[in-house]
Amino acid sequence: AVARAIARVRERVPDVIVDDVVIDAAIGSEIRAAYQTIAALEDLELPPGTLLPEALEVRHRSRIALAFRLLEIRHPAATIRLVCANLDSESKAARANAIEVVDNVLGKDESRLLMPLLEDHPRAAKVRLGAEMFPIERASAAAWIERLLSDPHPWIVACTLHLVREQSRVALRARVATHLVARDPIVRETACGTLAHLITKHRAAATKPVEMPPELVRVVKRVATDVVAEVRLAGVALLSVVEARTHHE
Repeated sequence: AVARAIARVRERVPDVIVDDVVIDAAIGSEIRAAYQTIAALEDLELPPGTLLPEALEVRHRSRIALAFRLLEIRHPAATIRLVCANLDSESKAARANAIEVVDNVLGKDESRLLMPLLEDHPRAAKVRLGAEMFPIERASAAAWIERLLSDPHPWIVACTLHLVREQSRVALRARVATHLVARDPIVRETACGTLAHLITKHRAAATKPVEMPPELVRVVKRVATDVVAEVRLAGVALLSVVEARTHHE
């Protein structure tokens, strides 16, 4: 919204002064974040169409879109908006034309940073090219999952919790339990289902009875009375798992 407002000011008052150093830093930050997101996708090695890759793809596209919003401050806004629309087009010709306009309209440095993201390169090649221009972090799939469990965006956290359940990452039980008191109700509900699954898996693999920490039991009892109906139902189901007795020969 700020980028759009500044672009409108520049259109109405072309002589207004904008700090190019600040704009360059903001554009670079968004482009670097776009490369970083696809690096995480590459490291996670998840099949397309599942929740977390889809959420990260949306984040990747939103970073590119914000970079273009910032570019509207410096270049003709109508042209940049048309480029953005054509980049999302199903027509290969429209997308190719948009990429050509980007290469012709943007400055040399701006084009150099953006073009690898826009051109039809394999994801691994995009990450490699991005790493030549920005510091890009690489990590194991397990490390990314732990990091994404602390992501500031609730939907990313919910999708990561769902993945933890799908992959039965029993060792992350304590991390998952911290999300039972998350602000976002979708995160709380997903945490309930994931934790119930992990506790069940842990008990099945254990050689002796598994005792639930008293603090966890207290938290789950609170979740079972949550003000949101969907969370409350998930909390009740989790409570039945937490309070279940296990017997071993």
